Amino acid sequence: MKGFRLGRAGWTLSAALLAAAATTPALAQGCAASLQVQGAPMLTPMVYRVSGVAPGVSPAAALDQVARAAAGDFDNIRVDRRAGSVEGVQETSGSGRPQFVRFVVRKQGGGVRVDATFRVQAGQIAPEGAVRDTLCKIIAAAR
Repeated sequence: MKGFRLGRAGWTLSAALLAAAATTPALAQGCAASLQVQGAPMLTPMVYRVSGVAPGVSPAAALDQVARAAAGDFDNIRVDRRAGSVEGVQETSGSGRPQFVRFVVRKQGGGVRVDATFRVQAGQIAPEGAVRDTLCKIIAAAR
């Protein structure tokens, strides 16, 4: 099963996700602390944002790693090398209403900064902790 799947009945979070987050404590803590959430659950679209820094990594290598990691949790992964972005979707409720994710990798100092945005449509919910942990796990893969 992929990292997390959200739907009407609830969600699951894999043990692999927790293990991955635990193996990158410094990056994961910075990422987890960066969480910003906008919107009103069920009433308006929800937007979750996190970011993290991976020192000593080239943008091209980080982009490849983020794309690989995102493919474990999202479908229809698209990589835009010119924009430095990775995009994907997740449809878990059976309603045909997908949730969208986007990662942007940018050079910062001697490494990269990775910003992630996860969008959930109005009428859907996503547990904040599961979203944060999954996005931060994927960002941590940039190193």
